[in-house]
Amino acid sequence: MTTAVALRERVEAVLLPLLGTYTLPSGDTVPAIWMGDPPEGTTAEGLECLISPNPRRDAVEAFAYLGGPIAYPVRLVNNAAEADALDIAVNELAQHFWPFWDDPVLLEATADVPEQTTLSLLYDPTQFSPEETP
Repeated sequence: MTTAVALRERVEAVLLPLLGTYTLPSGDTVPAIWMGDPPEGTTAEGLECLISPNPRRDAVEAFAYLGGPIAYPVRLVNNAAEADALDIAVNELAQHFWPFWDDPVLLEATADVPEQTTLSLLYDPTQFSPEETP
């Protein structure tokens, strides 16, 4: 299993009670969490979590150890405009992924775009016990 898939499964397990739903173009409904962008024509209800499939890495000095931890950018979207939904989701993630690589940044809602929070989750499988790692 790749680190990206393991991270996605872990985030889904943490946020599942809070996540909204996607309705896919096929009509199927799934939890509103996706690596990258969901398929075109997908609609989201409630809290949505988008995880970048491309991790960020620290700059490495010459001859340094190259196996360091990586971080995945995450965007939480409050499609239902529920009060405190983003704060609750960030606090849940903090219980499992602290410290964050980047602090959460709130993007206020506009007429066209719902309220969002961006952050990066540090994921190093060695920091979890075998029972915790998906």
